Amino acid sequence: MTRSGILYLLAILATSLWLASSAFAADDYCYKDSYGRGVGTIPNDCGAKENDAGLCYGKCKATYYGVGPVCWQSCPSGYVDTGALCHIDKALTTGGSWVCTAEKWGICWFKKHECPSGYTNVGLFCALNTPSVPAGYKGLTGLDIVKDSYGRGVGTIPGCPSNKSYDAGLCYVGCKSGYSGIGPVCWDSCPSGYSACGAGCATSSKECATVTANMVTSTLTLAVNIATMGGAGEAEAAEDSAEEATKLEQQIQQAKDAWNQLKNSSQYKTLMATAKGVSYAAKMEKLATAQNTGEALKALAGFDPTGISETVAAFSFHVCHQ
Repeated sequence: MTRSGILYLLAILATSLWLASSAFAADDYCYKDSYGRGVGTIPNDCGAKENDAGLCYGKCKATYYGVGPVCWQSCPSGYVDTGALCHIDKALTTGGSWVCTAEKWGICWFKKHECPSGYTNVGLFCALNTPSVPAGYKGLTGLDIVKDSYGRGVGTIPGCPSNKSYDAGLCYVGCKSGYSGIGPVCWDSCPSGYSACGAGCATSSKECATVTANMVTSTLTLAVNIATMGGAGEAEAAEDSAEEATKLEQQIQQAKDAWNQLKNSSQYKTLMATAKGVSYAAKMEKLATAQNTGEALKALAGFDPTGISETVAAFSFHVCHQ
């Protein structure tokens, strides 16, 4: 790149920044005011129903509990739940104990094998007496009883609690009056005489189409490719002449001043609302904090040369006011 090319490029850059930081505002288009309302949460409110495995079911009647679409009878006291059955919570056999029944001179002559209550002596061990089936249950014996069950219908998807609103599968805090929510953002309504146009408002469908087209096509290539400025060789060539170096410093300072003005303007928020704008701002910060001309040139070498001024201008609209 020639020395005059570098100066020309910096002039374009400075001019585009001045344009962005000006009080430009189109009367036929404006951006909707907006604010964030936080991250959405997964719906889990079932109201009068109960949440089971992510779905809402009607509550089971007393002494029953729900597993998915089925209500199962709870096991009575003294039983362990094993699924469709209740198994008695006692050992089926036990060793019992030997009790001396005849003792003389400190010697036990006779012993008796005794079993605890509820068990029967069957020789070497004690067997649990078979209990009867508890009332309200079914089964052949009281050792294993069959639980009753009934269906409670197909589960429904949970909703949002009353203090939140549902949007695209998540629950969000409601927006303040006059605003409507789309995902994590609350958007203001359009003022009188304007119709909604995406994130903005326009006076007509034609104006909406024109502005949208400008935003989409605002990537026209600048006359000079900043990325190929590269090198220290050409930067040093530009600084060889005291006169050229002075002009270069003046242009860089102009770009810095323009950037500082843009940061304090109402357009800065708009610029930062786009991914390209955020990238642009990060690179401009490097330029604005450069300690010397060499650092400034290296910062400029990182710019994407496509559509800087066009993009800034295309997105430079004011925020609507009711």
